Amino acid sequence: NDKGQCPVDVVPEPLDMPLEMADAAAQAKELRTLLRDALPRPLTPRPLVPGQSLDLYSERARAHLANMGIHVGDKVVIAGQKVGTLRFCGSTEFAGGLWAGVELQQPEGKNDGSVAGVHYFTCRLKHGIFVPLSKISKFSERSRPIPRHPGAPLRPPRHIDLSRVKSKVDTGPLSRSCSTSTSSLDSRHGPVLRPPVPAPRQRRPLRPRQEVTPPSSRSTPPPSSQCGLPRSRTPSACSSVSDAPVLRLGERVLVIGQRTGVVRFYGKTRFAPGIWLGIELDKPSGKNDGSVGGVKYFSCPPKHGVFAPPSRVQR
Repeated sequence: NDKGQCPVDVVPEPLDMPLEMADAAAQAKELRTLLRDALPRPLTPRPLVPGQSLDLYSERARAHLANMGIHVGDKVVIAGQKVGTLRFCGSTEFAGGLWAGVELQQPEGKNDGSVAGVHYFTCRLKHGIFVPLSKISKFSERSRPIPRHPGAPLRPPRHIDLSRVKSKVDTGPLSRSCSTSTSSLDSRHGPVLRPPVPAPRQRRPLRPRQEVTPPSSRSTPPPSSQCGLPRSRTPSACSSVSDAPVLRLGERVLVIGQRTGVVRFYGKTRFAPGIWLGIELDKPSGKNDGSVGGVKYFSCPPKHGVFAPPSRVQR
């Protein structure tokens, strides 16, 4: 068209869509794939026609920013993770609702302030990102993301503490017996089950040694139970949930502070990255029957299923 756009350019990028639009994101992903294959980009795209400049923010966006205490040009934090400068706030052509255009400090973005040939603000390549307005907050030292240093030691070397403890706690054959049993337990079941709780052994020092022999592997709870969810038959249920809140399948929850339902799925999906909750709503105010993009994650009546990130769900 006169803006230099191909058909695939007017379909929103799934990763840029709001988290509440899981079904639409799956459809957008399929549609972009079809259009990209059927109508590839021309080798010499038409030059962009300079159009009317977009306002930085509308009256509606101005009111929302005023309530948040934020202005265009302020430093903001996106979902408590990425830091940048607010460059745009308002409606866009790629999706409905109010969106914030942020220039990131690091090249962790997806664009240069333009989406599908429409220019909203200017920044360096890979420094621009668009997120729903609800995802940003004003930057403060308290909200600064904590840098991760995988190689940095988190605590003093363990052998120093162990040498001190051993010289004081080793009181005789009983302590050596417990130590031997603990070593046997660790060698048979691996580091996942360590460390054993010492309190029960201290309360039962006179019990026979058989009391501390390791249980069978079948009686050991699976590691997935640590996240509060039983093993599920659904795809990717209870996967990579170490940073997610503890929820259980079948537990009643409140979705985005408005709708109530029961957790039916917890894990990764094919329609969007990250961890998602699949919830069967009490009323037919959902978007599906537990399936998205032809993939079945759980079963419920039509219009009773909805997917949401854990941050939008509470007990």
